[in-house]
Amino acid sequence: MPTEDAALIEWLADNLQYRSLPRLIGRRVATSDRANLEADLRRALGTQIPKASSLISVDRIGPTLDVSFDVSSNWLTKKDRGGVALLETLGFVMSEAEADEFTHVAQLLGDNFEEAADLILLKEEIEAGHTYLRMLLVEEEDGRGYMIKDACFANAQSVWLYKHQTL
Repeated sequence: MPTEDAALIEWLADNLQYRSLPRLIGRRVATSDRANLEADLRRALGTQIPKASSLISVDRIGPTLDVSFDVSSNWLTKKDRGGVALLETLGFVMSEAEADEFTHVAQLLGDNFEEAADLILLKEEIEAGHTYLRMLLVEEEDGRGYMIKDACFANAQSVWLYKHQTL
């Protein structure tokens, strides 16, 4: 790995903050209309959504809603830094065995995958200084609501770029 990439990964490992919210995963949110989603989420989850937060994005991908609230930075602490292990868990960094296999396949295909654009995006988002409450909602079969598939506080919106391939 080039020194520049190693320095970027080290910076991300030191600065990415992420806290999973297992108490929200599996919760159901009844909603009649996507236009009322923020109110329905606040009603269903109560104090789990910080009062001073604001809904900043809702992206629909098939039956899934990718939801982001902008929240105060005090929802994350230094304990929420996971280092390189967190980057691996989220799919931004491959384990050594995965990297070796990936390099071998890339060489066979004649491709050069040295581009670190996603890591640079992650760094730019962290440097912007925002904190987000992220939720991934999956529409229930009856169409009357959603089930929370994943939820976290993070200091970058793109933390799930690889974790949830449907996004």
